[in-house]
Amino acid sequence: MKALSEQLQQSGAFKQLHNKYQALNERDRKALLLMIGFLTCVLFYVMVWKPLAQWANDSQSGYFREQETLAWLEVNAPIAKQVQASQSRGQQFSKDKISAVVTSAARRSGIKLSRVQPGSQGVTVWAEKVPYQKLLEWLVYLRNQYQLSVDKIRIDAQDEPGVVRVYVSVTA
Repeated sequence: MKALSEQLQQSGAFKQLHNKYQALNERDRKALLLMIGFLTCVLFYVMVWKPLAQWANDSQSGYFREQETLAWLEVNAPIAKQVQASQSRGQQFSKDKISAVVTSAARRSGIKLSRVQPGSQGVTVWAEKVPYQKLLEWLVYLRNQYQLSVDKIRIDAQDEPGVVRVYVSVTA
């Protein structure tokens, strides 16, 4: 630290500033020191205190928001468990029933299935020239109405824009 102080005192810029400071009268020196102290306080406030206070405020707000979310989850957890249990108990499908549901839902969505094959876990279907939007509506309908899920899917583009060929494996 002493070496740094000595190097600073020996630099030309420091000597020039020190000479100018010494040339000021006593009243101007006090005013300069007060101004330097004031600017130091302002810089400390702007660069250290204010950002820390903002960070603390943001952290506290985030903490309270997370506490509210936790309270909401604790209140609604039993309801969610009831809904989940009722859905899992709700519809247990046999392979034939899954096949019938998938076929009727496809017909309802305006999709012609070219092949339906019951499997060990569910049913596999193939469809040619299906509008992509209808495919999405059909899959969402199967999920929302019957809690059937897509196990595997392969979608191939066709020459016509927005039309696809699809292979879907649906399970309960």
